[in-house]
Amino acid sequence: MLTTDEFIDKFYKELLTDEDLEDINYLTSFTDTVNTYWETVEEAEDYIIFKIVNREDKSEQFFIFTKRSYNIFKLDYKYPTFI
Repeated sequence: MLTTDEFIDKFYKELLTDEDLEDINYLTSFTDTVNTYWETVEEAEDYIIFKIVNREDKSEQFFIFTKRSYNIFKLDYKYPTFI
């Protein structure tokens, strides 16, 4: 079972296993913790975009997971601004 804190730690240390990626693909064992929680932002046939939110400071980190190639990338997302 992969928690949000474990995911963040493994992602930055590049230690995610195939089993971890499988959990993300099916979102079967991705568990919130006291420090962080996750939300699905968008899901399509080929990818999942999700965010992990820090409960303390409300900072958000966005990630995209490609279902076919099992790659995961961090996104630098800025909320749209209207003029």
